Amino acid sequence: MTLNLNPTTGLITLDNPRGWWFWPHVAYAYTFLLLGTYLLLQEYWTKKEVYRSQIFTNIVAILLPWISNGIIVSGVFPNVPFDFTSLTFSVTVLILGWNFLRYGFLDLLPVAHRAIVESIADAVIVLDTDLRIVDLNPAAWELFRLKNNQVIGKSFESVLQPKIQIGLQALRQHGYHKQITLETTGQPVKWLDLYISSLRDPSTQGGHIITLRDVTSLKENEAALAIARDEAMQANNFKTQLLANVSHELRTPLGVIMGYTDLIMRKSYGQINEKQAATLGRIRESTEYLDGLVSELLDQAQLDSGKLQLVETPFEPREVFGKTANQLSVLAEAKKLNFQLIISDDLPNSIVGDSQRIKQILVNLISNAIKFTENGGVTAKLFKADAARWKI
Repeated sequence: MTLNLNPTTGLITLDNPRGWWFWPHVAYAYTFLLLGTYLLLQEYWTKKEVYRSQIFTNIVAILLPWISNGIIVSGVFPNVPFDFTSLTFSVTVLILGWNFLRYGFLDLLPVAHRAIVESIADAVIVLDTDLRIVDLNPAAWELFRLKNNQVIGKSFESVLQPKIQIGLQALRQHGYHKQITLETTGQPVKWLDLYISSLRDPSTQGGHIITLRDVTSLKENEAALAIARDEAMQANNFKTQLLANVSHELRTPLGVIMGYTDLIMRKSYGQINEKQAATLGRIRESTEYLDGLVSELLDQAQLDSGKLQLVETPFEPREVFGKTANQLSVLAEAKKLNFQLIISDDLPNSIVGDSQRIKQILVNLISNAIKFTENGGVTAKLFKADAARWKI
């Protein structure tokens, strides 16, 4: 390394001859420069327009010092008085600084927002103030079967309006919401929940975001539920009608049985002994019990149709409870259970109410008690709860 004095200019220059290690160092540095540039170019061709601008600016900033240093090192222009690589580095810094400020390159928020938008399942379409398509996320590309950069910069009216069928005026309404259908050739119809919001950030100079959520499965479930509800209502109506018809048809033979039983008990067909009379009494009571069940079926049909009405008339409670107990005692005897009916002494001889409904309540309670009792017995008790109520 030597110092030389230029007699003309009076400048002192440094003469630094290149040693053997200089060229391996150049090869090493340029290898990594080439690799970095290759990676940037690869990103340039795979990214969208907004990212391409950032990458292109970075490539330009890198190439300036690289090319200037290459000219000096290669000696293409031997008469260049000095190495101007340091000056190009200054220009590079200015370009990179402008790039960072212009695109918010160091701002994490836009990157996070972009990652979220691209990963969500909802289709997102970004429009500018002139309703031109600025960006679409992958879900939107797939939903409308579009190719990258095929529609960027084109008007919404020419590309997507025929598919979405929404007016241009509605696109400018913040908070606009509507459910639409999307019909694609060879694909089933899709139901989409559309929502439009306006960009109010001054830095974006306005614009609109369209969000489309696929609600096809929800619509299908709603339709299936509606069909199931209609079928259930039809089945219930059929059951009600069937109960009414069957109950009506059963009453005729039951009436015949009770009629002939009464005639035999009155000795219309000849004399009968006490044992036969007792048996006929049991037949009569069991037939009346079946008639009560038929009445319950009719009542159930009336309940389902909303036509059941209570009939409040005076009746003798001891007679109603006594007949009911006699009818159900047969069930208790069959299971070898003790059955007992207790009626309070202060029960009046006559009360007002629907005797048929009270009898049904007694039959249900006592028959269930007998059914689910294996040993011991069943006791039914009617007593006064307070001045205004009686309790079973």
